[in-house]
Amino acid sequence: MSARREVKSFCRICAGGCGTVVTVDESDRIVKIRGDMDHPLTQGYACVKGLNVHEAHYGPSRITHPLKRQPDGSFARIGLVQALDEIAAKMDALRKEHGPETIAVYTGSQNATHSAAQPMPAAFVRALGSHGYYSSLTVDQSAKIVAAERMGVWLAGKQDYAGSEVTLLFGINPLVSVYAVNGMPIHNPLKRIKEARARGQRLIIVDPRRTETAHFADVHLQPRPGEDAAIAGGMLRMILAEGWEDKEFCARWVADLEDLRAAVEPFTPEYVAARAGIDAGDLARATELFATARSGTAGSGTGPNMAPFSNLAVHLIEALNVVCGRFRREGDPIPNPGLLTPRTPLYAEAMSAGRSFAQGHKSSAGYGTLVGEMMSCVLADEIQSEGPQKVRALLAVGGNPADAFPDQRGTDEALRSLELMVTIDPYMSRTAQLAHYILPPPLLYERADISWPYMEKMFLPVPFAQYTPAVARVPEDAEVADDQTIIWELARRLGLQLEYAGVPLDMERAPTVDELFDLQLRPAPLSVDDFKDIPGGRIWEVPPMVVQPAREGAAGRFTLMSADVAEEAAAYLADGFAADERAQRYPFLLCSRRIRESMNSSYRELPSIRRRIQHNPLWMHPEDIAALGLAPQRRVRITSSHDAIEAIVEPDDTQKRGVVSMTHGWGGDTRATGVNADMGASVNRLVSRTDREPINAMARFSGIRVSITAV
Repeated sequence: MSARREVKSFCRICAGGCGTVVTVDESDRIVKIRGDMDHPLTQGYACVKGLNVHEAHYGPSRITHPLKRQPDGSFARIGLVQALDEIAAKMDALRKEHGPETIAVYTGSQNATHSAAQPMPAAFVRALGSHGYYSSLTVDQSAKIVAAERMGVWLAGKQDYAGSEVTLLFGINPLVSVYAVNGMPIHNPLKRIKEARARGQRLIIVDPRRTETAHFADVHLQPRPGEDAAIAGGMLRMILAEGWEDKEFCARWVADLEDLRAAVEPFTPEYVAARAGIDAGDLARATELFATARSGTAGSGTGPNMAPFSNLAVHLIEALNVVCGRFRREGDPIPNPGLLTPRTPLYAEAMSAGRSFAQGHKSSAGYGTLVGEMMSCVLADEIQSEGPQKVRALLAVGGNPADAFPDQRGTDEALRSLELMVTIDPYMSRTAQLAHYILPPPLLYERADISWPYMEKMFLPVPFAQYTPAVARVPEDAEVADDQTIIWELARRLGLQLEYAGVPLDMERAPTVDELFDLQLRPAPLSVDDFKDIPGGRIWEVPPMVVQPAREGAAGRFTLMSADVAEEAAAYLADGFAADERAQRYPFLLCSRRIRESMNSSYRELPSIRRRIQHNPLWMHPEDIAALGLAPQRRVRITSSHDAIEAIVEPDDTQKRGVVSMTHGWGGDTRATGVNADMGASVNRLVSRTDREPINAMARFSGIRVSITAV
């Protein structure tokens, strides 16, 4: 008789949170994962990573004991208590000699999808009295925060995807990334897009590649990477010229519409077509389709957010929503008023630009903070500075900065120079290879979790909550500790008082996972006990909630063309394209590309993934391959103005000619040369850390000018 059993859970690789059914054997070892057909949101959908993530639990590359780097560079096992004692002692010595700014924390996506642990790193930094909190947020889509800070926000939020007549997406491919914007469902994204199409929603895609999502588009604009600002500017010009703007909304809530009108005047259809490499008729068709619809929003993904002039591009994309008034209005229903976060009234009014980045703490290079975070692309500078803010100790929690930051060689040099680097990592990532201590955590099915409260309003279109127990047992001989436990133990040793969800923690007894969940949900309508015993989660019936009228005296206004935005628009226009000598020296534009098989730098080493993809090729249009006298599978050298890498060519006719693409998060030792068939090549080696945006220091990870030659 088989002792196998099935347990309902959910995946935590990414924000999709797909419902799963996990088969475990008599030893509580996972033998199979499948999508949960009964899951209220994902209805059986799960990606190839999620279906095979149990291979990560039991593969030979997993680290199951704390490791300490030895003088010769090798690693040796060390007890967890001893490791924590040594780490805390070193941090304490550095803090006393150089002050709290000497210690910094970086968190990545694997911390972001760990509900109990997610608030802990920031709490640790606050308790230290340091400003050194960095995360993957500021190497991903921080231009969206910059836009909100410079433009202002609508307190009731944007119109809901479910009732929209049109959706406009710049540089995002939710069918692969399982990430979307403006309330677009990410749960079983193919099914959701097909449902929207069936009810008549129109889709406009702006992307240099005919992506999986673009196959469903009514209009697909296929520009050169990095020219999203031209397209958004051209659309705004056409909307204002045709009188398609929401005149009543703009008169009440926009402070400087005429300044915007003047700034976008140079973005004529002819200019945009030449600059972006698209057809002027297609631009007009897309603009009319979007602007004359009664509802529907524009949004962006990593494409514009990682390309040159990203802050300007995202600002103009968001301005499309403002000019067309694509926001919830008084009396509109709120589909998810909040289960895991407080039900708070939403008002149909604007909140003026806050510009918090211009206030408070600054990095040694003069960059401020966004939502309390330092800019990740200046962390290497802070490590190598000699001022009072020099970072000497770094704790990396669920992230891999060695593969995430620009200027891979320079970043490695900076990380190697740290007096103390600690990483919480279950694998020997490139960051772990540079660390002094590696502290392994349990993997996702070895810990309890809940639907992520801080993501609720962003990613859950309906009131939904799910709890999962720890499904699998940690390997018997392992010595692992959760992120939050490691941080609490370090704080206790340093004599710090941690605050979690606004509540001081008991620093004599480590909190349990459920206690942390209770603290997070303390102000919310639900407690963990309300849904802990509901396998697979539930969509809840909740009292309806509608948008409230603007409060008396509401004086907030959107600012669409402030002086610094106007300066960026002028700089973009001056940058030009046609006479750009860089185009002659570097004739191709390299853009970033996501694949289903990996999540940033994670999971590409799973056996099932290795059978599908062994490295990150350079995808090129077949005609570009032929024009260079190359052939598929040929090794080539890719050179930017900053550095060079090698890769293997693969044909892809979904790309625009003159555009090539590679997947980030690959690559081995930065001191190695050539392409490694097992590790691929690091695109970040081509990225300069000095070519970065104002305000958020965002590097140019996409739209990189390169030349390509045969090796």
